[in-house]
Formats: sequence, C-alpha cells, structure tokens
Amino acid sequence: MTRLGPVPAVLALVVTAGLTVSTVAPALAAEPSSARGARSFEVVGSGDGARYGICKEPEGAGWRVFARVDNRGSKIAHRGVLRNAAGTSRTFRAAPGRLSPVRSVHAARGSRVDYVLAAAQSGGGGQVRLTEMRRC
Repeated sequence: MTRLGPVPAVLALVVTAGLTVSTVAPALAAEPSSARGARSFEVVGSGDGARYGICKEPEGAGWRVFARVDNRGSKIAHRGVLRNAAGTSRTFRAAPGRLSPVRSVHAARGSRVDYVLAAAQSGGGGQVRLTEMRRC
C-alpha cells in the first residue's frame, strides 16, 4: 500500500502507484441499503482525517470488493475511487463529517484492486491484492 501524496486541485485524473485511474461519471448507483448489511471494512489508506475502507465477499468464481470513505474525522470532502484489474471503476464522495455510500466491483480470484483517496489539495492510493484483503 502506498503512502498518500499530492494531487491536482481538480480531480479529473489521478495517477498513483504507476497506474492511471480515471474517475467515472457519478451516475453509477450506490449499493442498495439491503445489500450493505453490517460490513467490517479494513482501512487501507487515510489522510486529512478521512479513512478508505475495503473488504471482500465471495461472488461466483471471484469476489465482490466493497469500499467506502469514512470521512467523520475530516472537515473537508473526500472522493474515493475503486478499480478492478479489468478496468471497471466506481467513484464515490463523502461530505465533511460523513460516510460515503458503499461502492463495489467484481474481481477475479488472485487479482488485485486499485484505490484512490483524494481531497481538493491532496490524495493518493495504491493496490491491494485480494489474498491480502479480509472478508466483510
């Protein structure tokens, strides 16, 4: 996992850990509340009082990877990005002092996901192998 570093003021494109992760239109729907359940997120990145949490659940021949930003300790908004090895991305935003919606992507067994945690003036991210990720 990579330490957080600076990003441009307007988050249009984030380059992290040698990977380019494009943000996706916010038209992507949040997980329905019935699908959220009581998940236990592992913190893989943090900055400015925000924490990026991630976990996985079995799905078919792979995993469903869930992510959210816990922004309850921050006074500024943060954006999260979750991307699987196939290039499917999900973006989500947490207002100051709030939790973001939960987003998810499918990931093949043995693969990895990329994550980004960014604010207006800072951000960073990294990769997490599914073998290193705990279940929800």
